Amino acid sequence: MGQSIIQYVVKHFLEEHGKLGNRQPVCYLPAHATEMDPHCQHVLLVLPHPPPHIFDNVCSFIPEDIINLSAQTPSTRARIATCEIKRFAYCGACGKDCEIFATSQHTAGSPCVDHSHFGKKRGMAGPQNKVLWSWIATVRCLRHAIVVHENVELTHLCAVAHTI
Repeated sequence: MGQSIIQYVVKHFLEEHGKLGNRQPVCYLPAHATEMDPHCQHVLLVLPHPPPHIFDNVCSFIPEDIINLSAQTPSTRARIATCEIKRFAYCGACGKDCEIFATSQHTAGSPCVDHSHFGKKRGMAGPQNKVLWSWIATVRCLRHAIVVHENVELTHLCAVAHTI
């Protein structure tokens, strides 16, 4: 089986920084996951190596007074993206509040309803983008070594990359 793009990026990052020999395979186990769908949370829990922490929603790391704002104007999106996050949230795997922490590699995807050709086409002002802006705040605060985000072409993450 071939390498995934993530394994390729991590391997070359570590080789570049002198932490991995030329022929050593790259393996990683998840440190935590964030998944809103209960069925998908169950799927994560039954994996051979499930993440030790599964959080319900990336928005749960944003303070209540900020997450309750509408993400439909540039000023409120900026306020969400640049806020200090809460470091603890409910973990479904542990059944209690657990801490989220930085990892060497972070992979994510966010809802595409506001950007997709088949969706609402509201762009960055769409209501589902609260998840994206919350994710940006979390990544900005945690400072993972490598960040990979997946979404549809119309998301235009380059326009918001400066906040990370």
